[in-house]
Amino acid sequence: MGEFKAKNGLFLFLFVCVILCTVGFSVVTLGLRNDISQLNTEFKLRRPGITVCTTRDSVRHALSKVGCVKHRVDGYAITIVNSCRDFKVDWKWIVAQMRRESYFNPSIRSSIKTQLKGDKKKEYACGLLQIKPSTGKEIARDLNEKYYDGILFDGVTNIRWGVYYFAKRMLVQQYDIENAVKAYNAGDGGLLQGKGSETHWQAVFENYSNICQLFSEVENGTPTAK
Repeated sequence: MGEFKAKNGLFLFLFVCVILCTVGFSVVTLGLRNDISQLNTEFKLRRPGITVCTTRDSVRHALSKVGCVKHRVDGYAITIVNSCRDFKVDWKWIVAQMRRESYFNPSIRSSIKTQLKGDKKKEYACGLLQIKPSTGKEIARDLNEKYYDGILFDGVTNIRWGVYYFAKRMLVQQYDIENAVKAYNAGDGGLLQGKGSETHWQAVFENYSNICQLFSEVENGTPTAK
């Protein structure tokens, strides 16, 4: 009889422990969700120059005005709009970066070769937003997408991956737009080593300023052609 009571007592003790742990876990989880929600709200408020609403025609108009007609990149306007919306990036910075990196040529390959550490091979940056194969493989892993040779010359993929990579640089650089632009070009490590190009930043910023001059921002954030 005593053994039976002991077993019942142990079972009751374990049951109470499970209940308390479950309640405690729920409270902690709820608290974390609230903290994360608050952080996301703060990040959204701190993000500079995010366009609330962008239309495909607005982006097409910008692209046609900054010298991309030759390569018909305005056909990628919807990809730019969707990608920037998905990754919370101001599309004007992407167009400005694209003009600097490739002058809107989806088939371009950089003239500068980068040698990988411990590898005799050298790689070129490719496509509209000049993504290196090693970086492309990293992005593909992050997004759980496939990487294969030549994919960086696909305009849609290059834009999506480039926007994602830029958004990631923004996050790492704590939404400092100048450092994010420099890090996109030189890498986060390169920026720490002082390799961030002031010339690159000035060129991208000039492009961005020119694009902004084409539009006036109305209250809801929708760019309107002047």
